[in-house]
Amino acid sequence: MRSASNCAWVLLLSACTQPPAEDDTADPTSESGSETGEAQREWQPVFQADEDIGAIMSVWGSSPDDVFVVGGQPEPGGGRVLHSVDEEWVVESLPAEVSMLNWVYGVDQQVWSVGLDGVIVRREGGVWTPEDSPTDRVLWGVWGASAEELWAVGGDAVSDDPVLLRRDGASGEWALVEVPELGVNSHGLFKIWGAAADDVWVVGDAGASLHYDGATWAPYPESAGFDIISVWGSDAEGVISVGGRASGRINRLMDLDGPIWAGETLAIPGLNGVWVDPEQGATAVGVQGTIIRISANGFDVQAEDSGTNLVLHSVFGFAGGPRFAVGGSLLMPPPFVGVILRAD
Repeated sequence: MRSASNCAWVLLLSACTQPPAEDDTADPTSESGSETGEAQREWQPVFQADEDIGAIMSVWGSSPDDVFVVGGQPEPGGGRVLHSVDEEWVVESLPAEVSMLNWVYGVDQQVWSVGLDGVIVRREGGVWTPEDSPTDRVLWGVWGASAEELWAVGGDAVSDDPVLLRRDGASGEWALVEVPELGVNSHGLFKIWGAAADDVWVVGDAGASLHYDGATWAPYPESAGFDIISVWGSDAEGVISVGGRASGRINRLMDLDGPIWAGETLAIPGLNGVWVDPEQGATAVGVQGTIIRISANGFDVQAEDSGTNLVLHSVFGFAGGPRFAVGGSLLMPPPFVGVILRAD
């Protein structure tokens, strides 16, 4: 892996873990009404990944019986994909030289994953094949409303420009898309999610945020300037982004004569992943095994016991069904180990 990718890993994944100053943050365990009041979920490890598998970076599924996780080690051939089959996690074969994979998403009975060195792979009919990438920079996120409307984002988070890619649905070719002026000094776009093909959000470092209306991308930076690591939503009105380094940051999308991010900083470690349920409540995960539940339509949170101190990087769930959280030993030098957690 190239040095720029190494720097990106240091900045994004080894988030600072010192507790923030008390007067700058909200305490999620205080008695000021900052708990959701919902019953605690019990998280259990369902897979412990050794060094042959590596860290688990992302989880997505079409149903509780069809779940994919991706990750690996940051080296050529280090990429890994596991697929749940009858509640067993089965390693799937990848093309040779595929390095660590950072994100996974599926649509139209196909699954895509992106990762280090600009790698892009697609699964169709149970087989993973590489797709030509127009960049060798690290890719952090992929999403699409359909196979005809697929996007990927990335950047080294150090010095290069952020990366935005679009896949041509007819040819299957990926192309670089010019990133508009962001309004902040950003060097990486980390995640992408949309309510529809004409309602897509991207977040990145230094508070970078972009919205796509089906024709053009426009900047909507997060005013506090926090690194925003992940974004997800239930619909156009239920969009949440999370991030932070020394402390966790939650942002909700509000419509005040136009979209604006309204946020709150919490006295918890930095957050890396978020999944939003249909009622606009959410689950977020982060450094030091952090898992929190976020109340619908607000910022009240409730901490949950993950049972691990590993960095949790991604979370995904199903309405009325299980939640999955994944991560690994990302604060330590590789080779990494990883974990898959489940709560029913």
